[in-house]
Amino acid sequence: MDHSIKAVIFDLDDTLFDHRHSVQAGLRMLQQTNQNLQQWPLEDLTNTYTNLIDSLHPQVLQGLVTQEQARIQRMQGLFSRYNQPLSVDEARSSADRYRKAYRAARQPVAGVMALLEYLRPRVKIGVITNNTSREQHEKLDMCGLTLWIDVVVISEEVGFIKPDPAIFKIALEQLGCGPEQAVMVGDSWKVDVLGARGAGIRPVWFNRFGLPNPEEAMMIDTLEPAESIAALLLKL
Repeated sequence: MDHSIKAVIFDLDDTLFDHRHSVQAGLRMLQQTNQNLQQWPLEDLTNTYTNLIDSLHPQVLQGLVTQEQARIQRMQGLFSRYNQPLSVDEARSSADRYRKAYRAARQPVAGVMALLEYLRPRVKIGVITNNTSREQHEKLDMCGLTLWIDVVVISEEVGFIKPDPAIFKIALEQLGCGPEQAVMVGDSWKVDVLGARGAGIRPVWFNRFGLPNPEEAMMIDTLEPAESIAALLLKL
């Protein structure tokens, strides 16, 4: 059986797309117009807001709340954390200003373009991501990533959510390879690493933010330089 790597699969948010950069751009926008938020370090706001995203995003994926409802609830949760309750209208206005700044700041993670350019002649490239189709395709397009990617599998389109093995199997079918011929790179230990393992795919944890390693798993903390990272991925 051929176990050589035929496909490298990536997560999107905070793996290829610099989600944290955009989040902080949105929060800085809110700080500029709110003296209460100015009293708190951006890192503190970022951690609070990221926790709110992590809490509400699964409900959006499951159809329990709409994206609009989640954005309002996140803003209310953020401002309440810093002792400033918001009405629904105030939260909607803040969410709109945040989102405008978030979208304007969209960019790829450092090293992504060079890595994809290096990998593309050698293997197929896939993306598996949990979100809405429009949101994720816009990120890929705005960051100039679409042309480098062979297969994009989005939870909204296929009806399965990482870490469900089914979403990984769909990607493998579209990439035309078996699980033993693929490697998965992602920033989420639970969703990407354990999800890939559950589907029989070799995982690499992209630990950008220096989190504790739960075990002696394959881990990288950068995508640069391209040749060295590619060599690691292709020799697993």
